[in-house]
Amino acid sequence: MQTLRSHENEINVEVWDNEKIENALITEECLQSIFQRYLPKSCKLWKDKDKTPKRVFHSYSPLECCVCKKDLLPERSGVVALVTKHDKKGRRHIKDVYWACLGEHDRMMERKVYEETKLITSWESIKDLSIPVVYVRWFIATFNNLRDGRQVFTDGAFEKFKEFTLCMSQIVVKETTPEQWERIESLSMIPSVIGGLGY
Repeated sequence: MQTLRSHENEINVEVWDNEKIENALITEECLQSIFQRYLPKSCKLWKDKDKTPKRVFHSYSPLECCVCKKDLLPERSGVVALVTKHDKKGRRHIKDVYWACLGEHDRMMERKVYEETKLITSWESIKDLSIPVVYVRWFIATFNNLRDGRQVFTDGAFEKFKEFTLCMSQIVVKETTPEQWERIESLSMIPSVIGGLGY
């Protein structure tokens, strides 16, 4: 260190301590591959503990509580609720979908829905749904129920359901790599009828 400091007038000296190195490894996208390749155990531990929503799409989409507008994704907090009406054939008609902080805000929304519509809500914990296998099973169960006719969504409720599942994917699926973004761009130029992502 003394040798380096003795040459500060001649060259630019920047000292990286352990905190600065760690911060660069976990925040700078260009260093992610180095972190994963040369420090695989540390990288896995960090990924297991890291709760930051991942960059799946071009920009981040927060999942805001419908009461206080707090983003529910970073802390995996809150619930998603389906406002449901059962018909005589046993089908569940999903009239609305909302998400809110667990506790007072969820109860507030539940009371509001019942007072306005006399309908009940069923809910799932966002913390539970952030577990990949739970999320996939919930998602597939919903689609199975749709296919079998056991569930029917209104147009508005289905749009909200899609918004929720897309936002949740940011804390469930892995981050899209630069190479994958390039492939997505290529696929978007190809019509979907022949296997691409274009229209």
